[in-house]
Amino acid sequence: MGGARGRRIDHLTRLEVLSLIKKACEMGCRKSVASQEMGLTLRTVERWEKRPHIPDRREGPNTAPAHKLSEAECNKMLEIINSKKYGALSPCQIVPKLADEGIYIASESSYYRVLRRNNLLHHRGKAKQRVPYRKPASCSASAPNQVWSWDITFMNASKGKVLLFISFYGYL
Repeated sequence: MGGARGRRIDHLTRLEVLSLIKKACEMGCRKSVASQEMGLTLRTVERWEKRPHIPDRREGPNTAPAHKLSEAECNKMLEIINSKKYGALSPCQIVPKLADEGIYIASESSYYRVLRRNNLLHHRGKAKQRVPYRKPASCSASAPNQVWSWDITFMNASKGKVLLFISFYGYL
């Protein structure tokens, strides 16, 4: 049952899932664990149990869009993304470079969608991965001139002139 949030689940599938969760609870399983195992939240299962006879009343497309990317187009995109030439670039760099060559397969957001679907939306290429900066816990000085701080202050002066103050502070 797992998948994207807000997906439409038909009425017969709902009833089948509710019966499976009920059987699991009769055998001693907690409802939250059973619903989680089915890929649903406990709140969703409780809502379905409260009104089991009411089907999903959402209206929307029952068919896939006509301009949906084909499997061949997705494979071509993956081939380009994993190529040596474009392997270290993001989709916001790949799409314009391909456009300069006169090639258009899909939009930037479609590239991101295909990357996400294939679990490739992470660091790719030769460059080192960014290391997060950690702030030091505290600065302490045990002798003079060990810890320094500075500040730049701009102040408006008369007749449109700007005064610049640069201050350096040494902690003792």
